[in-house]
This record gives sequence, structure tokens and C-alpha cells, in this order.
Amino acid sequence: MKRTTLVMSGIVLLGLLVGLGVLFAQNEQLGGPRKRIDARGGGGGFDMLNRIERFADEIDLTDDQIDQIKKIRDVNAKKVIDIKADKGKTEIDLRNLMQDSNAKSSDIEKVAQKVMNKENEMKTLQLKAMLQIRDVLTPVQREQLKETMQSHRREMQENRHEKCSEHGKMNKKDFGNKHNR
Repeated sequence: MKRTTLVMSGIVLLGLLVGLGVLFAQNEQLGGPRKRIDARGGGGGFDMLNRIERFADEIDLTDDQIDQIKKIRDVNAKKVIDIKADKGKTEIDLRNLMQDSNAKSSDIEKVAQKVMNKENEMKTLQLKAMLQIRDVLTPVQREQLKETMQSHRREMQENRHEKCSEHGKMNKKDFGNKHNR
């Protein structure tokens, strides 16, 4: 019975290690947290806050609305900084526990859960900020913003496609054919 428990604990630990390794690798590929959240609170869900300001003229925001949106952005950006700092500290604790061959699986799982809780806290904060901003906008402005952002997204995709074509980049079909010789 003890052997079965030990084997199961080993399997759980191995799965957790692999999963966290993938998570850390993805975070590195994304440039880590610094790349996603800038000093203005941009990135992730907070990028919407900056986009609204960029399109202020197109959706006819009043000065009062701009001030309200900036306040929401700034308050939430500060909260994100605090959450990210806590998450970073917890990730260090997790890394140290995972490297400790004497650490209990249950302790590692608890700390891993704390990291995930911080991620969820950030996502919840981003959602609440977007909802606060939505409440600042009139229904007409919401629709204008939606259309403006969709148009901007289409333009960005077209520009990206044109740049790829201009620079002679290969598409997926070409990549497979040229590198499978």
C-alpha cells in the first residue's frame, strides 16, 4: 500500500513538474511579465484601456469620460503590479520547493495553487476594469468602439500580410516543401 502511494505521489509530482516547466517555458517565450504589462497598465485585458484612449476622437469621448477611464486604468495598473509581484515571489517559492528533493508533493501543490490563484486574480481584475470602462461609455460609443477596433484589427492583419509578401516570407505550404528535402 505504501509503495502504491509513493508511486502515485511520484506520478503526480512528475506531471506537476512537466506542467510547470511548460508554463515557465511559455512565459519565457512571451518575454515574461514585463512584456505583457507596461508602465501604463497595457497588455492583456488592460490593452483595451489604452486602445480606448487612442480612439477617443473616433468614438467622441468627453474629457470627463477620458478622465474616468484614466483613473480606472491607473488604479487597476497599480493593483496588477502588486499581484504580479506577489505572483513572482510565489513562483520563486515554487521553484525552490520543486528543486528540494525532500519537499512534500502536497506543499508543492499548495504553492502551485497560489500561483494559479494570482493569475485568476489578475484576470478577474482585468475583467472588472473592462466592465467599469464599459459603464463609462454610452451604448453608441460602445458600438463605435467595437467597429473601430474591428476595423483597426483588419488593417493590422492586412498590413502584416502585405509585409510578409513584400519580404518574400514563405507560407506554411512553402515551408513544408522547402525544408522536407
